[in-house]
Amino acid sequence: MTGLVVRVLLTGATGFLGSYVLSLLTEKYDVVAFVRRPVENLGEGLNVQIIRGDLRSGGDVEKAAKGVDVAVNLAGVLKGDYYGVHVLAAKNLVSNVPRIVHVSALWASPDGNDYQRSKWEGEREVMKAESYTIVRPSVMFGAGDRFVNKILRIMRRYPFIPCFDGRLSPVFVGDVAEIIVDAVERVANGSRETLSLCGPRDFSVEELFQTIADVFGIKKPFVKIPRPIISLYAMIGEITGGDLSRVFLSMLETRPCVRLETDIEDYLVRCRHEFG
Repeated sequence: MTGLVVRVLLTGATGFLGSYVLSLLTEKYDVVAFVRRPVENLGEGLNVQIIRGDLRSGGDVEKAAKGVDVAVNLAGVLKGDYYGVHVLAAKNLVSNVPRIVHVSALWASPDGNDYQRSKWEGEREVMKAESYTIVRPSVMFGAGDRFVNKILRIMRRYPFIPCFDGRLSPVFVGDVAEIIVDAVERVANGSRETLSLCGPRDFSVEELFQTIADVFGIKKPFVKIPRPIISLYAMIGEITGGDLSRVFLSMLETRPCVRLETDIEDYLVRCRHEFG
């Protein structure tokens, strides 16, 4: 099939990126949102059908995929069942919808931690599809994000601002959502592509923290924390529910990518009232 897309299956609609993508998709298509748990007001006022099920169940995915032209897979977790959500779910989707837009991560790698490997393995499953666009965003920011709000919590919790080695290029969630929705038509016409997406600027951790501190008027001294200590803190944070994790630390690395337009500093200056 090429050309006409009428019905799109969306996974991950209840997440941060999903709310942006759902709104844009419903402007163009009939959307089936496949969710594990119902969320109050999801899709209210939008052209969307809600179907409940588990992406790790081939039978559930088969039922949800009936009559669907393209799947848009945003499902992902930062802790928990990496294989089930990132690999098995992708396999089930490709088995039932041969045209797919799939969101992975900029740091997907066969040689990384469990999170990075599962993202890489999920991409391998998607590449078995008839046509696909794999989107690999850097860490995303925007209203309601975990990223900037997590950094603000860290800054406000201590009498100093901890910083450590690493570089990153935050990308605006709205820019990523537009790329995903634009990819639906390309997938319907046979695309087989991978897009790595970043913001317009690279930052060291200290540069980014300083930018955020300046915007929000936080005036505290910066203290450089050695990487082994911050890694231990992140490991403890995974157990205690802290703000740092080893997955987060693995994101502190830039890769070659397509540069999108929205700059994090400009955005925060305009929209700082949307953050905690």
